[in-house]
Order: sequence, then C-alpha cells, then structure tokens
Amino acid sequence: MLWLRALGGARTWNALGKRADAGPDTIATAYVINLDTDVSRWSRMRRELGAILDSSGVPLTQRTTRFSAIDARRSSGYVDPSELVTTYSLADQLFVDPEPSLHAERFDAQQTIQMSRQEIAVARSHIEIWKLVASGDAPHTLVLEDDVYFRLGFTRLADTVWREVHDRTKELDVLYLSFEEAKTRALRTEDSGYVFRPLRGLWQLSGYVLSRPGAQRLLELLPVKGPVDLWINHQFDKLNVYASSKALIRQRGDVASTNSYSVLPVLAGLGLYSREKPRRHRTGRLPRPIFAAGEPGSGLTSLAMALSMLGYRCCSDLRQLPAAEQRSLLGGRRDRVFDAYVNVLSLSERWLELARIYPRAKFILMAPRQTGTRRADGSVEARSPVSPFVPPRMSPNWGRLLAQGRIPGERLLILSSDGTDRWESLCRFLDCLVPSSPYPELPDSPPRTYDLGARLGKAVRLRLPKWDKLPWILPPSSQQRSGGPRERSGPPAKASWVPVLREQFHGLDTRRWELLQDTFPGNRALFREGNFSLQAPGSAVLQTRTAKSKLREFTSASLRSREAHLYGRFEADVKPARAAGLVTGIFLHRNSPRQEIDVELLGKNTRKLMVNVYYNPGTEGTPLEYGYRGTPTFVDLGFDASESFHRYSIAWTPTSIEWLVDDRLVLRRENWDPTPIPHLPMRFHINLWPPRSRKLAGVLRASALPASSHIRSVRIDTWK
Repeated sequence: MLWLRALGGARTWNALGKRADAGPDTIATAYVINLDTDVSRWSRMRRELGAILDSSGVPLTQRTTRFSAIDARRSSGYVDPSELVTTYSLADQLFVDPEPSLHAERFDAQQTIQMSRQEIAVARSHIEIWKLVASGDAPHTLVLEDDVYFRLGFTRLADTVWREVHDRTKELDVLYLSFEEAKTRALRTEDSGYVFRPLRGLWQLSGYVLSRPGAQRLLELLPVKGPVDLWINHQFDKLNVYASSKALIRQRGDVASTNSYSVLPVLAGLGLYSREKPRRHRTGRLPRPIFAAGEPGSGLTSLAMALSMLGYRCCSDLRQLPAAEQRSLLGGRRDRVFDAYVNVLSLSERWLELARIYPRAKFILMAPRQTGTRRADGSVEARSPVSPFVPPRMSPNWGRLLAQGRIPGERLLILSSDGTDRWESLCRFLDCLVPSSPYPELPDSPPRTYDLGARLGKAVRLRLPKWDKLPWILPPSSQQRSGGPRERSGPPAKASWVPVLREQFHGLDTRRWELLQDTFPGNRALFREGNFSLQAPGSAVLQTRTAKSKLREFTSASLRSREAHLYGRFEADVKPARAAGLVTGIFLHRNSPRQEIDVELLGKNTRKLMVNVYYNPGTEGTPLEYGYRGTPTFVDLGFDASESFHRYSIAWTPTSIEWLVDDRLVLRRENWDPTPIPHLPMRFHINLWPPRSRKLAGVLRASALPASSHIRSVRIDTWK
C-alpha cells in the first residue's frame, strides 16, 4: 500500500506547529474533499493523515475536517454565475499549457468549451472550502482531495519548503504541494531548487496550503471561469503563489479517476493525440448473477440500463428466455450468455429455485412508484432475514416470498424508482463504485416475445475479424449457440419511412451539412474543408492529400449532417477510393455514450464491405466509449465497388439493423446479435480517412495520392 511507504512510520511535520496554539506562520488545520458515497477513499486518507504528526506529536487526523464534496450526480444543475462560469475557451487552456505543434495550424482559439458535470462539482467544492478558510481562525490550512498520498520523505522536505517560503514572503496566499506541470514545463521565477514562484503551467489542485488572506483574495477574484485548476493559473499575477520544486503530495495511481475532462475531446479533435484511451467505469469484481423484477412502471428498464452501465451483460424485458439460455441458467451451467436478468417473466416465479441454484446470486425488487418507504430518500433495503416492507401493489406471490423471508435480506434489495439515491443503494448492494453519471431515466418497456430466428445474411459470404471484448458484445461462440434474444420482426414496411432529406450535390446546403475541421486519434489525416469539392453534374468529391503539418501526415475530408436522427433509413450513392491505406466511411455516430453503425469500404480491397456496430449503454451525456474495434463483419460484394456508383444503405429501427447494397439485403442484426441495438440519436457521416491500423487498411503510400471518393446522392428517411 502506498500509505505504508509514504513516511516509513509517523514523522513530525514542524510546519503544523503545536495543536494548542498554532502560530501565524504554521498550518493549523486541514480539509479533505471527499464524496459521501466514497467511504473507501476517506478511510485511505485517514491512514495517510495518521502518519503525519504535528510538532507536539498529534496525528494530522485530529486536525482534519472531512468536507462533503459536491456530487455531480446529485447537483440540481443550477450554478451561481457570480461564483462560477461553466464555459471557457481554448485560448484559456493554451495559456496554461501551450501546444507548440499548433503554431502553424489554423484553429479557433476562442471556441467555447462547456465544463463537464464533474469539473463543475470540483470547482464548487473548492470555492466552498475557500469560504470556510476565509471565515475561519486558522492562519493557514492544508486542502487535500481524497485521491492523494504523501511521498517518501514528505515531512523533511515540506519543512524545508515551508522555511524557504517564509524567508521570501510574509504574505503567502497559496503554496502548491501537489501539481502536474504543463507539457512545456511551468513558467517560473525565483527558483531556488526547493521552491519556485509559478507564472503559469501548473495543473491539479489536489494538495495545497491556503492562507486566510489568500482565501479572501480568491473569493474577491470570483467568478471562477472554467476548471478551477485552469482558472487559478490566470490569477497567479494577482496572488502570492509558490510551489515546491517537486510535488510532495501525489495523486494515487491505484485509484480510478471519476473526473471527466471537457478539454480532451477538443484537443483530440485538433490532432494532439494519436492514441485512443477509452473512458470506462471500473467496478472491480461484481456479484453474479442478478435477478430483478417488479410491476410495470416501477423503473425496470432504467434498472436494466443502470446494470449495463456498471458492466453487466443484461437481458431485459422478455416474456421468455431463449430456450438454450433458460436451460443453462436453470441447470446452473457456466455457459450461460447473460449475467443479469431484469423483467424476464419466465423467471419471475422461480426466484427461490434460482436462489438455491446460485448461492451468491443477488435479487432486486423494484417498488412501485409513490408507495411510500421506510426511508426519506425513497429506497428501502431488506437487510434482515425477514423483509419488513411489502409493496402493497405487488402480487400475492411476491408478498409471500418477502413475508416468509425465504431469500435472506443480504441478498435482496428493494429499490424505489422514486428514490434520489438509487445509484448509492444499488452500488452499496453490489459492493462497487458509484458511476459519475446520473442514474438513467427511461420509460418502462413492456416484455416482448423473442425467438432465435434464422441466421441472417446467408445470401452473402461473411467473415468475422476480431471483436472488442466488452460486456455488451456476445462472443461468436455464444452468439452461434443462442443468438441472444431477438424479436420476431420482419423488415420494416415501406410505410414506416418518412422522407426528411434528399441531396443531389448541385450545391452544399450548409443548413443541412457541415464539413468537419478536426480529426480523431486513430486517424492519420486532418479533416479540412479544402478537400471537399463539387463536381458537375451533381457529384461531390472527398480527397486525401499529403500534408505539411506537425500533427498529421495527410489531410482529407468528412461530411456530417447537422441534425441527429433516432432510427431511420440512411443511404448514399458512393464510388469509394481504391488505394491501400484508405477507408471510405458511410456511418451513423454519436459520443457520450459512444454508439455507431458503420458501412466501410477498404481501399486495399474494394470487393468487400465492412459493417460494424459500436454500442455503449447509458442515456444522453453518459461518458462511456469502451472499445475501438467494435463488432466488424466483412461481406463479399461480388463486384469491385470502386468501378462505379452503388447505393449503400443502413436501415435502423428499435429492434434491428439492416445493411443493404443496391437495395439488396446483405446482413441483418437484431437485439443482442451480437450487441444491443443503439438507442440514442446519431448524425450521418460520409468521410475518407487513413487509419493508423495497417492491419485493417493496408499501407498508404504517397505515390497513391491524391485519392478520391465520390458521392452522387444522399437520402435520409426517419422511422415512424
């Protein structure tokens, strides 16, 4: 453990003075910013603080106050604009952390960036701490976030730093003990080897000493504009700020960050990152299997989505499990496909049997809405052998089950859909971390009838390359065995489509389309408007060229619809580029959470089509984007797509995805075949790009450029 080696035992920090009469040049108290829901972090911090003694031998724990952090999930969304402005600019970011590679690039430095919910909560927590320090009696206060540890030799080095700072000034405002320098190194003055005075370039406010006058000055400088550690850099010239030459307090590497950094997508779009790092919620080992039931309207579909966000492969809203899955489940076999079953009617009366088969299984009963519970927060947990709470609208069978106490209380959670702490109750029951995103709110879906159906796409030859290994992807072996539950549904009737867009490219309607001026980590090109052109009669051209840029080797083009659509038929007449190393993409895409449905034509072999689906659970704003390979499938077209125009279509409904070429069905996927169907609005894209993966696209040679893909028309019909 990091805390055990921090000091090699308790050591005296003389800067803490004596507990009874801390002088004006000593640190009298400490605050630790900690979420109410994160008890484990607070326990670790108490162990860290217990290893630090003041000059009279009293552990720092006795001088520390735990500050209940603002919770991003619970905050109402209102922010006092006199204290915090929740937008900032790219120029604000580049002031603190300049990017030399951008000097020769054209970009909008004044573009507005919206802070994430987590950044807003962090900023508000620090502002509240400043208010406490400014109104308190302590001359200096140590402020800590709850994911830090004290480095080896902390007390000796901290005392040296403290003496040097007070030799230089008697009016200290802020002393950084924990920080990360900007990539170009912090701009500084008065660098002695132990302390320096920063002018800009320090990230993190996870460990700092704040004087009472310093807190008052910070409050006078409000509002904070943007992330608090960025904003304070802009105030260094108005404050008396020092920093230790090296960070004496560091952020733990064994604690997953719950923050979401709003600037990262902007910097990735500029081309500053070439490696993709998926954002995911880490939960550790989860109990399995989970069974959940309740009456209609009690929040079962929301619970299913919540379990999916935690990492469960969740099967929900079914009348009957697929036969193979039911046999595996009731037989206690390990080859079952799913590990959570929500609102599955064929299991609802078999809980006692399932409790015997799976001694470690957990059961969740959704209480009806507005029924009243034993807690003010709206949820009741059954922790005793006999549950004292029986929802009055539940069927007699459920009432007997609960009243008899046949399922032990530690294995049963009664969760109210009206409660404000549903995440906390659920995650405490499952012994896992609470996600940083709000609990999903979805209308309940009625149980549907599904079957295995016939394997689709048999009219064409298919090849399955490697898929991502994610909770929401059935592996090929499971898919072939059970196929997942697929609804009995045929192709959508023509009457289901409502025309919304027809584009012949006699011009570019900028009210409907936008040309992207960005990139993404896996792309070797920058998208630039100049690589898109209109060619008579009625044809658009996307072109890839070599680039003179420190950021990327090539430039190319990407066209995107301004409007996002939920379900529909999306088609384009396209003639793709024929050049190894290039991909022509026709696809639907969104972020937060990432979902995508692809048609991709690889320039190294234009006789094949690659289709793909990326699925992540959640509702609007959930920052999940696990995986970057998705579920690709290669389809043999039977012709060379680069020789002439062909029509490529995606037909997307709540229960299925169809891919068509020249109106001929080449592949159909239904629910859990092998992923759930994407369920959130997406925008339609057509682009040409060189992937970093040579295995996927081949090697792009400069001699093959410029290379072009052509678009003749686009049609979008929404699903009624």
